[in-house]
Amino acid sequence: MDFQASTRPSTGRRMDPIMPPPSSSEPGIPGGVLRFLVADDHPVNQFLVRELIEMRGHQACVVADGLAAVKLCTEQRFDVILMDIQMPQLNGIEATQRIRELEQGSGRTTPIVALTANTGPTERDACLKAGINAFLSKPLDPDLLFPLIGRLTGNAVDRPAAAPAPADEHPNCPVPGATETPAAQSPAPRPGFLDREAALRLARGNAKVLSRLAELFRQQTPAVLEGIRSAIERRCPQDLSFHAHRLKGSLSFLAVNELESAALMLEQRGKEGCWDDVPETWSGLQTGLTALDAELETLKP
Repeated sequence: MDFQASTRPSTGRRMDPIMPPPSSSEPGIPGGVLRFLVADDHPVNQFLVRELIEMRGHQACVVADGLAAVKLCTEQRFDVILMDIQMPQLNGIEATQRIRELEQGSGRTTPIVALTANTGPTERDACLKAGINAFLSKPLDPDLLFPLIGRLTGNAVDRPAAAPAPADEHPNCPVPGATETPAAQSPAPRPGFLDREAALRLARGNAKVLSRLAELFRQQTPAVLEGIRSAIERRCPQDLSFHAHRLKGSLSFLAVNELESAALMLEQRGKEGCWDDVPETWSGLQTGLTALDAELETLKP
């Protein structure tokens, strides 16, 4: 797989609740199991968010775009919605607007938390107007997620870790990454791009989860890199920004800060329509990803 990277500092994770908990005609039951709707188009994000939720004993239904999220909200009721902002067909802001329209007159307002890597003031204002209640940065930190959800729902949601519910208990919810991967043995640390300790922390200390994240990354990355290569060749800034954003999101789940920063630079250059240092950054990123791929290979069981 053809994967020096920019040394720009990686953006820090943050929790930024910006609206008070919504009122609801059905107050939460302390310690009860919550049903989460997760709308995110990235398989790596889908897998890790689902794992984090189900390891705490709650239920997660995952969809890949805003249209599917709106449709599911017409058929089922959820306690919390985690909404990615950048999705195909219908983005997170538009999906939130439609869900709020569906809720009008029902006496119920479902807490919606925006999942985003970097939200500017204009986008944040649009999120607020659409009815989003709070923001969380990717990759999700459970130590921020669950206390926030507790405040938004009034539930004691930080339950002890539990085994995920079987897939057949959620027949209407797609299950990304359903193939079981045996627990991986952690090799001895060695110099490289991958910070194994940090990556394992993001996987909540679960070597099996980390191994599956690495597997998903290796499966998804070639298509994303081809998208970046094609965008640069065609000088298409929108496509460059889109594919670099997806790569940056995947890298964030593996705590690969140097390469994540390089992907962020490409995303920003796409948004700016500036090509001055794109070839150099792209070349360095590919070199770094090739080295990372060799490191991820060692995580295979």
